[in-house]
Amino acid sequence: MDNPIKIMLAMSFFKASVNEASKTAREFSAALADSSNIVLGVETDGLERKSEEMTGFVRERLSEPWGERRVYVWDDSSDKRFFPNWPTHHPKPFYDGFSYGGTVNRLMVLAAVAGCQYLVRVDPGTAPPYYFTELLRQHIDAIESGKAALASGLYTDRIALRDDFVPQDKKGAYYDFVQLYTGVDPHKQITGGAAFTIKVTAGPPAIPFPGFTPVWASDDGLYTTIVGNKAVLFSESRVHRSDPGQAARHGKEYPVRLASMVVLRQLFSGMSESDAINTGMEFLQQLTARGFYRQFMLVDANAELSKRAQNIVAGRNNYCTLRERWSEIVQEIARVASEHCECYVDAV
Repeated sequence: MDNPIKIMLAMSFFKASVNEASKTAREFSAALADSSNIVLGVETDGLERKSEEMTGFVRERLSEPWGERRVYVWDDSSDKRFFPNWPTHHPKPFYDGFSYGGTVNRLMVLAAVAGCQYLVRVDPGTAPPYYFTELLRQHIDAIESGKAALASGLYTDRIALRDDFVPQDKKGAYYDFVQLYTGVDPHKQITGGAAFTIKVTAGPPAIPFPGFTPVWASDDGLYTTIVGNKAVLFSESRVHRSDPGQAARHGKEYPVRLASMVVLRQLFSGMSESDAINTGMEFLQQLTARGFYRQFMLVDANAELSKRAQNIVAGRNNYCTLRERWSEIVQEIARVASEHCECYVDAV
């Protein structure tokens, strides 16, 4: 890119996806005509930077033409160093459990530490289109002009919503059903791994939750609810992806993640906690009744949703303050992280 804006290209991965992450980083670095202003950041849940897998990952990255000969890293040890030093009177930018939004906010902190104005997210298993530099320019221009608060593209060979368990003749109805309950249009979904682009200090941040609370689309599709038409989808921005990723593939887990988004959406609309949970349970019942997905026990899914709902409520309450104060507080988060978390690796 021919401007001085500094960008962090970032992704999150687990031990099981480190090979895909390595290939993705390699292909994106090769696609950048000028990478002098682009650095790499990664968030590695459950995979420590000193592990054999991460050592190999970083070693290969140091041989690539990134703007800095280092990889910005947030791992479990970063959490352990961060939380004791984060003032309790501030909202939490993330919790020690897994949530999609917490992952995104860790990456935004890394970008702030690196002095980047923009964060661009991709996922392991994706690859850049030949026009990736122009794609970045278009996304950033939309934000700089005020047209967008954030921008994303789409995947080439699949939608972000999982649909492999749905009978072929019911897929259209399934997409409409999900949109009705979640407010997210699967065909026009702001997509976290499709070059999702956001200004670091302006935000808004993603919504984190305590405990293990992966709420479907809470890190990307939800932005349409939060910022409305300032969440801009460029349908011509197509990031290559054909695999289903690491999302839960069996049993009640994926339905519960979808239903959790139903609960969250209703809370944002002003619905009471009990009514929001009931709407989520109605979604689960209809998911089976309409023949979209029947490979789970409804009673078990309802019980799990009720359990996670408390985390969703707590996360939503925390988020109200986090979002309101983000421009001020992200710099404080970056300061604490810089002082205590060893946010990059530049030698192996």
